Amino acid sequence: GLRTPQTGEMRLGGLDAVAIAPEDRRQLFAYAAQDVRLLNGSVRENLLLAGPADDAALWAALDDAALGDRIRAESLGLDIPVGPNGEQLSGGERRRLGLARAYLRDAPWLVLDEPTEGLDAATEAQVLGRLQNRLAARGQGLILISHRASPMALCNRSIRVEGLDSDGHLRLTCLPDDLAA
Repeated sequence: GLRTPQTGEMRLGGLDAVAIAPEDRRQLFAYAAQDVRLLNGSVRENLLLAGPADDAALWAALDDAALGDRIRAESLGLDIPVGPNGEQLSGGERRRLGLARAYLRDAPWLVLDEPTEGLDAATEAQVLGRLQNRLAARGQGLILISHRASPMALCNRSIRVEGLDSDGHLRLTCLPDDLAA
């Protein structure tokens, strides 16, 4: 929704995206940004930015993001403060908290921008394994933006963005079957 789609540029569920109201388009996606922004509050408060959820759902999202054990080890649990923009968490913990927040949104598609950047190999493997299980269990689709081979292994289709043409359209590289999908 950062820019208005052009007629014929994108289809969602067989419909031209122009025909779908922006607020309805936004409901289709849960997003975890590459640059996670956190409130100066608790883990709970940051997770609840996704919408209402009970403690069981919060813990499930943290577990799926491979952060549950770390938060359980704290005496305050979900109420542990994260500090301004999450400064009391490591970069990888901030990224995984943002991922958990996206997991709490009930949307048919996850859009994840560099979800494992900055994670060590073992943590990355854990996050990706849990993500794969989550996608299979929930039937969610995944749109993944990454420069890393490990997360891309989750994708059965790949479109490489090469840049912008002079007319403002994306220049893409992919197999013809992938673009049609």
